[in-house]
Amino acid sequence: MSMITPETQSKPSSPPSPDIAGFRQVLKNRNFVLLWLAQLISLTILNAANFGIIVIVNNVTHSVVMAGIAIIAFTLPALPFSAVAGAIVDRLNKRLVLWFLAVGRACITYLSAFHTTIGRVDPARAIH
Repeated sequence: MSMITPETQSKPSSPPSPDIAGFRQVLKNRNFVLLWLAQLISLTILNAANFGIIVIVNNVTHSVVMAGIAIIAFTLPALPFSAVAGAIVDRLNKRLVLWFLAVGRACITYLSAFHTTIGRVDPARAIH
């Protein structure tokens, strides 16, 4: 027969750490979750487009150096402009800035697709 002592008695589970509790609280905020999902989708599409650019440049030029230059071309501008842009955006309406940039990115994407479909850029040549 075993005797239950305070040492062998099951201890109640400890409350979640403040970090986990704070994270759960933030995830209950619907606006934050929507913003987070929009950012996730946006970055996924941006990185897929960048990958496509690298593949096209590599297939057209057959040069790893040119593919590297393409990577630098869409990575390097973030370094000098991010700090300045951050300071400017901090003074503006964040929602308006996000919508403007999303619409601008969509327009550029559609114009690129339109430019490709009217025959000025031959994607078949880039793929083969």
